Amino acid sequence: MFPEEIKFLQEAELYECIPEDSVVVNHTNTLRSTFTHWIEARQAITAALPKSEAQSYDKLTADIHSRMIGTLPDNYPMKLWE
Repeated sequence: MFPEEIKFLQEAELYECIPEDSVVVNHTNTLRSTFTHWIEARQAITAALPKSEAQSYDKLTADIHSRMIGTLPDNYPMKLWE
C-alpha cells in the first residue's frame, strides 16, 4: 500500500482498512518504541537527581512531551498511545 492510499484512508477515517504492515504502522511503532525508551531514560535521570533539580527536569520532560505529541494530528496513531 502506498503512503497516498494510507493518507486517503486516514482522511476517510477508515483506519480498519490500513494493513498492519503498512509504512505508517511501521513508522508509528518505531516512534512509539523510541519515545517510550526516551521517557524511561528521562524518568531514571529524574529519580537520580536531587529533589529541586528533579522537579525542573521533570517539567522540562513534560514540556518536550507536550510539544512533540501535542502537535500531531488528532487521527495520528501516536495520539491513541498518549
